[in-house]
Amino acid sequence: MSTALTSFAIGFADTKPTADGHAMGFIQIGNFSERFVVTLNHWDAAMYSRHWHEALRRLLAGSPAVGLMTWMTPPHSRDSARAWILYRDGEQVFIQERIFVSPEHRARFDEHQQLVGIADRQTVNAGGDRISEWSADLRSIQDFVSHESYA
Repeated sequence: MSTALTSFAIGFADTKPTADGHAMGFIQIGNFSERFVVTLNHWDAAMYSRHWHEALRRLLAGSPAVGLMTWMTPPHSRDSARAWILYRDGEQVFIQERIFVSPEHRARFDEHQQLVGIADRQTVNAGGDRISEWSADLRSIQDFVSHESYA
């Protein structure tokens, strides 16, 4: 029995910053595709790409959850940060978008600028509503990582 792969990709639609220091990124998870604004005020496009690649490599190496930052702010900023959180469950990966509202829920990072302290996967919020999430199979992420080059 063969299993169809769910495609996965994350990258930049355009890395040229706008006047306010933003660029346009995209994520593809199977049939779902979304563009999102990326701030280039703290990290440049190459830093985001390296960060995404390293996080995906950690996921493939067995990490139960990683974050792909899309709105990175300086450590002492009071601005919110954003990320796509990938939760590994065997050969399946569940993906949710997360906003880190500071200062109470500040994103934390290790010495390699990788998100740490990711909360366990929840499928419903405190109000009982389902949290939006998508799934990809681990092999599609491996395929993406093996075919992408990073600066």
